[in-house]
Amino acid sequence: MSNKINSIIILLAFTAIFSSANLRADTMKDAMRAYKNQDYLTSTQLFTEVLDKDKTNLKALYYRGMAALYTGNPGRTVNDFDYLIEKDPKNPDYYNSRGLALANMEEVQKSINDFSKAIKLDPKHAQAYLNRATAYLALDKFSKAIKDVNKSIKLQAANPDNYYQRGQIYYKKKQYKKSIKDYNKALSMGFNFPDLYYHRGNSYFQAKTYKKAIKDYTIVLKIEPERMLALNNRAMAYEKTGQHIAADLDRQKMEDIKDPTRNYPPAENVKLKRYTSKDGRVSLKLPVGWHLQTQTKKNITEMLITKSKLKRFDEYFEVGVRISLNTNTMKSFNLKSPEDLQAMLAEKDIKIKNTYLEHTVYQKKTFNDGPWVGLSFLEVLQPTVNDQARAVFEYTKVRENVIFRSLFQTRDRLFDYYKTIFDKSIKSLIVIVK
Repeated sequence: MSNKINSIIILLAFTAIFSSANLRADTMKDAMRAYKNQDYLTSTQLFTEVLDKDKTNLKALYYRGMAALYTGNPGRTVNDFDYLIEKDPKNPDYYNSRGLALANMEEVQKSINDFSKAIKLDPKHAQAYLNRATAYLALDKFSKAIKDVNKSIKLQAANPDNYYQRGQIYYKKKQYKKSIKDYNKALSMGFNFPDLYYHRGNSYFQAKTYKKAIKDYTIVLKIEPERMLALNNRAMAYEKTGQHIAADLDRQKMEDIKDPTRNYPPAENVKLKRYTSKDGRVSLKLPVGWHLQTQTKKNITEMLITKSKLKRFDEYFEVGVRISLNTNTMKSFNLKSPEDLQAMLAEKDIKIKNTYLEHTVYQKKTFNDGPWVGLSFLEVLQPTVNDQARAVFEYTKVRENVIFRSLFQTRDRLFDYYKTIFDKSIKSLIVIVK
């Protein structure tokens, strides 16, 4: 899911300008389809469009609140469910969902109150018992937590999350064999997630079964290679088994994660070469060895230049530049001046801010470049709590009926290094308008 979401960071921004902005009649259907496909960012935007036209659509409000919860924006979830509860104070699901959001905001006692309300309204609400057990665990109220999770198992024995959460409780109680048993049970029922392997690894470590701990941490790191605690714990497990070289390698990986550019050559010494679009209308300099994809459509020239080789033009990339030159956009979108462009970009910013977990704009400025009038700014984007923050420097300019856009992207913590390269690249930029 994370890669799927990440892949639209840049594309969503381009879509705001290069696709139709009209609200379709089937927006609610599209929103539900996106939600069911776990594309919570798109669904949030679409549900918001529905609510802009009909604030009384409780179904749209419910699913927007849930989508916000899944993307790590619990504050919005609380706001949406406050309104839903006001309209229907006897719906247990509303209290359960708001309780989850409050728990994510570390308002643990308030979340327990909501879970308790849900249980009072529906004594067979298994999920509310499970959620309350998790909240009790956060307060180290182990007896209450065990009682609630066992009640949830009686009501819904087929839910593997019950055993995963009880494994967490047993771990906190230092009953490591019991926790391992429950983790194994959850795994046998299909709960196959990195967190389970990580926590079972911790249980194996505490039970002094170090080789099994190493195996579990390794599974986690194959999926999430930069998970620092898994690297740290595997290093300690390696030490316990006398594998000192392996332990040192894990610690070195941790240092590389903390400072990923420490082994890079100085940015000012990186050799650049010129990359040119298929139709020859756009070219710029970027590091030697980067990979170019280019395509042309009617009135549109597109380029993608990335550090890593990609298979598809729309594929997610960590470091690179996405470029689009559109020679008919002003007419298509009824833009008559650079001010109209800035207004449209501002509207895009608002939509992204309402969708992403984080969207912060820095260093915004306008500029003149011969017949061009432009806008540039740095923005930090984090779609969901599960995604790494991205730094995107946007350099956009317009003239007559032409819009040129370029988006220079890196991980947030890599931007200071690549800024020098990107600055040189922008100075080398050539755009030919026929």
